[in-house]
Amino acid sequence: MEKNLLIRFITGKCFEAEKEEVTNALLQDETLKKEYIALKNVWSLTRIVEDEGKNDYADEYQQISRKINKTRLKIIFRYAAVITAIFCAGSILAYLVTKNDFNKTANIESRVKTRFVVPLGQTAELQLPDGTMVWMNSGTVLSYSSDFSPVNRNITLDGEAFFSVTKDADHPFNVKTSSVNIKVLGTSFNVEAYTDNLHEVNTTLVSGKVEIDDVNNKKIGELIPGQIARYDKQKGTVSIDNTDTSYYTSWKNGFIIFNNTPLEDITQKMERWYNVKFVFGNPKIKSLRYSGTILRGKPIDQILEIMKITANINYKITVKNNQPNIIYLK
Repeated sequence: MEKNLLIRFITGKCFEAEKEEVTNALLQDETLKKEYIALKNVWSLTRIVEDEGKNDYADEYQQISRKINKTRLKIIFRYAAVITAIFCAGSILAYLVTKNDFNKTANIESRVKTRFVVPLGQTAELQLPDGTMVWMNSGTVLSYSSDFSPVNRNITLDGEAFFSVTKDADHPFNVKTSSVNIKVLGTSFNVEAYTDNLHEVNTTLVSGKVEIDDVNNKKIGELIPGQIARYDKQKGTVSIDNTDTSYYTSWKNGFIIFNNTPLEDITQKMERWYNVKFVFGNPKIKSLRYSGTILRGKPIDQILEIMKITANINYKITVKNNQPNIIYLK
C-alpha cells in the first residue's frame, strides 16, 4: 500500500473511498496492521503531523519512521523509562470494521488503551496529545483511551505524577485514581496515588485550581495554590492544609526534600527510586524522623551511610539475582 495513503488515513485526511480501501487492506495484511498501529501511536502521542496546510505525506512518513527507529515514541526520558502502548487486537479489528458507525466506534475506542509504564528506579517525562506535560515517578502507570483529545481529556493514574495542564476553560482535564478523581483546567499539580499505598492519596497544587471528587464524582474538596489535599482511604475523608509544595514536587527535578518525615515513609519512597526492598529488624526505628535533601542519582549505600551516622541504625544489603536487593535495617 502507498505510504502516503496510510499516513492520510491515520491523520484523518483521506476520502471515504480511500478509508474503505485502507480498512480492507488492514483486515487482510497482518504486517500492515502492525505498521498502522505503530504509526498511529507515534502520531497521536507526539503530534508530529499537525500542520493542516502540509501535504508532504512522504516526508511525514519518513519523520514518523525515524521516530520509531530511534526513540520508539517522541517522549523525553530522563532515566530510560519503559513505555508500552497496548492495543487489544480484537478491539482494533472491530474498530476498523465498524469505523463508519459512530456509536459503535465510540464504545469500541473506549476499550482501546494507551498505557505508559515507568519501572521502579526510573522516571519519565512525556507530552500528551493535548499539549499537557507529565512527569512520571518510579513505579507509575498512566493510561488513557484512544478517544483522548484536546476536547476529551481523561486519564487514569496509578502512582505519582506532576502535571502541567494546557489551559482550556471549556474542556477540563480529569485524573482518575483508585480513590479520588481530580478535575482541573489550566493548572500545575502533583498527584501521589499508588494503589499499594493503603493510607492516602495526596494532591498538591502549585498553580491554578483543582477540584477533588470521590469515585462517584461527588465534590469533596477544592484546592488553591500552596495547598495539599490528603484523602484518607480507610476513612473516606479529605483534609486540606497549606504546605511548601517543593516537598512534594522536587522529585521531578532529581532530588527529594524531607521535612521531619518518618523513616518508614522515606524507605517506602526509596524502594521505588532504587528498586529495593527494606526490612525492619527493629520496628521502633520506623518512627525515626529525618529532614534534609536526597539527590536522586546518589548511590543508595551513601544515603544509608548518612542515616547510619545521623541515627543509631545499622544496615545490611543482600544482593538478589533477578529480584530487588533486600536492605535490612536494625
